[in-house]
Amino acid sequence: SERARLEAHVHLRIDKRGKLKGKPKLVKRSGNKFFDEAALRTAQRFGAGSELRIPLPPASDKNLRRLVLKDGITARMKAK
Repeated sequence: SERARLEAHVHLRIDKRGKLKGKPKLVKRSGNKFFDEAALRTAQRFGAGSELRIPLPPASDKNLRRLVLKDGITARMKAK
């Protein structure tokens, strides 16, 4: 039951290809060191050399896309 309540927030910077730029940052801890480390490792899977991509807002929404590329996003990681 404790695991179901775990949630961490990870901030990601993204390039135009949907790849992770730099290292992800933990901005809200879950209270469980192992879960927090797993959340960061999961985000790192979107880095260079990986086929994985982070979906970007559509090109038709230029303002949102520009904002995401400039400031990044914060992903909410929840346990299952």
